[in-house]
Amino acid sequence: MAACSKDGINPVNSSLKPNGGNALPSGNYCGTVINVAAPDGIDDDQKLLDAFTAAKLAGPGSVVQLAEGTYRVGFIEIRDFFGSFVGAGKGKSIITFKTDLDCSGFYPNDMKNWHIFIKFIGGDIYMADMTLTTPEEKICRDGSGAAFKGAAMGQIIFSSLSANGDPEIPYIKVWVNNVDFIGKKVSWGPGYNFIGALYCAHNGAKPIKEPRGRGDIKVTNCSFDTFLETTIFGWLSGSKIIVGEKNNGNLFKNCMTGVVFRDNIDDDFKVTGNKFYLEGQFGIMFNNGFWGATTDDPQTRRTTIDIQQNEFNIKKKVVNNTWTNGIIIQDPRRWKGENLPVAVLIKNNLFKFTEEGFRGILLASTRDAVIRNNKFTGDGYEGILSTYGIINNVLLDNGNGLVLGNNFSGSKFSLASIRLLPNTNNWSIVGGGSSNETILNFGTNNLITGVNIKDSDVPLGETIKDNMDMINDMFRVIKKSDSPF
Repeated sequence: MAACSKDGINPVNSSLKPNGGNALPSGNYCGTVINVAAPDGIDDDQKLLDAFTAAKLAGPGSVVQLAEGTYRVGFIEIRDFFGSFVGAGKGKSIITFKTDLDCSGFYPNDMKNWHIFIKFIGGDIYMADMTLTTPEEKICRDGSGAAFKGAAMGQIIFSSLSANGDPEIPYIKVWVNNVDFIGKKVSWGPGYNFIGALYCAHNGAKPIKEPRGRGDIKVTNCSFDTFLETTIFGWLSGSKIIVGEKNNGNLFKNCMTGVVFRDNIDDDFKVTGNKFYLEGQFGIMFNNGFWGATTDDPQTRRTTIDIQQNEFNIKKKVVNNTWTNGIIIQDPRRWKGENLPVAVLIKNNLFKFTEEGFRGILLASTRDAVIRNNKFTGDGYEGILSTYGIINNVLLDNGNGLVLGNNFSGSKFSLASIRLLPNTNNWSIVGGGSSNETILNFGTNNLITGVNIKDSDVPLGETIKDNMDMINDMFRVIKKSDSPF
């Protein structure tokens, strides 16, 4: 059966019709449809594997179509698949996972093999219209030697590298759209049945010293409910990652963390239009410190992270024994002296505090960060914190940042709207002039205007470092560059 209209849109799935708002570009969702046999809900591994084998034989663009019902799968790996993997809709096609498994063949016993259930290695995949959910019971059998004391590492991973041999082309392209990922809190192990929902990373842990992976991935219109780390993009180089788009964002709720960018170089990250209901550490975290899981390649250009039009709901100062932050950006790689700090743009986001939520934005050891036109509402501890870091006995300052056009008029912070710690230097803070907008400045040579200055041991500087044009130019070039999607 072929699933190809003249517009390249598969008419089988209503969410992909032109009036559904999520139409896939021509060529991706267009080809022979392989219907997966109806699930028995006990062991459906072979049904999925047979369908992917048939789809690969049918050629690029083929479609693996799930039936309605609940599929129960174990650890499966699909390699070099160029096509679509779709269900009958959220809540209709459901994948759940086997329990009481022998996980002794995975991390940490095999450092090159995460215990993640569905693994796509290489290829070009469109995944849509299904639900991945979580069983009640322990996934890994007691005594099987796996990490996390009964929990599994994740539900699904997209990787360009594998412990069982690399794909034909060490690259992967993925669009995940309209999928529900559901985890579960438990009373054992790490407190969650899955550490994460979705990974784009190599399939293994340190100290394997693999090359960095390369992949382009977009995640839109998905929901993530009750995970520890939720979505992890790590150990990549030369990749483009898009998490949400305007009017096509994702929902993160009941999660300890939302979006994690870990140990990446030479990449572009864009996070847009998402909603975060925080239950722990942070909504978005970027940390490019070297974790030892890959070869320690040098950077060749500045990585960019563009965070716009997201909503962060920050409830209480401490949740699940952790401080709650909307965004954390850390640039410890600067200790290497490469002079290629991450380029940060945080713009047009909404930070909603209730019950004195802890913090909106934390920047550690960054350079040239731009924070502009964000809105802060409600009662919290502090809005923005700039701080330094010490890595391998090297002190990394935080310099040349710009805070401009942010709206604090509807907020009240018990410490300060903005706090600049020692070794924060050459920042420009242009406030909105509201009476409740306050700053604590312990840095040097920072220019501050339009903000009520609280107690400070260091006099204000007189130099302004306006880096907005430079940052805007960088992101303008990225926007005009060829998109993989």
